Amino acid sequence: YIDTEAMATCTSTPVITSVSPSSTAAGTFDLTINGSNFDAGAVDQIYQPTGAFMGQGTIKSRTSTQIVVTEYMTGTGPGNYTVKVKNSDGQLSNGVTLPITAASAPTITSIDPPSVSKGTWVTYTLTGTGFASGATVSIGGINCGSVNVTSATQLTCITGAIGSASTVSATVTVSGQSATLSSAYQYYDALAISPTSKTL
Repeated sequence: YIDTEAMATCTSTPVITSVSPSSTAAGTFDLTINGSNFDAGAVDQIYQPTGAFMGQGTIKSRTSTQIVVTEYMTGTGPGNYTVKVKNSDGQLSNGVTLPITAASAPTITSIDPPSVSKGTWVTYTLTGTGFASGATVSIGGINCGSVNVTSATQLTCITGAIGSASTVSATVTVSGQSATLSSAYQYYDALAISPTSKTL
């Protein structure tokens, strides 16, 4: 929702009074910028700890006093970043510090289904912690496709049971940090009995 009528006459320098969250871990997150004098084309501006311009996110909503934006900071190093707002006429707001901490290493607690017959393509659901946009998944050394992070504790992906019948591990990597659940998954011959679920 963009309240263009209320913002049409904003010609003053934009001012930021606060941001929420006031600090966060690296990853993809929604940032709420509160203040005044945001015009109809106002956008966020993120600056690195060095002061260099980094980029901007995707605007979700915007009024003359509040902007909600999705920031994509997966893989970002820890440090004090700066948030500013830039109006469509080029006027730039004051800067507000946004401390970013290193993302926590992910964990995997379970995978579902826990087994499948060889050659079958399956959508897997992995449960754990620390999942974030940009995560990659491999099962038995085979990369999963169509990775969809539905929350910080669950993701889905698709791959096939390739190779001989065996018990394999599952690995999730987020921002360079990995978690592996050993003996997480079993490929079995079509005539074999499926084993029980694997949960850490």
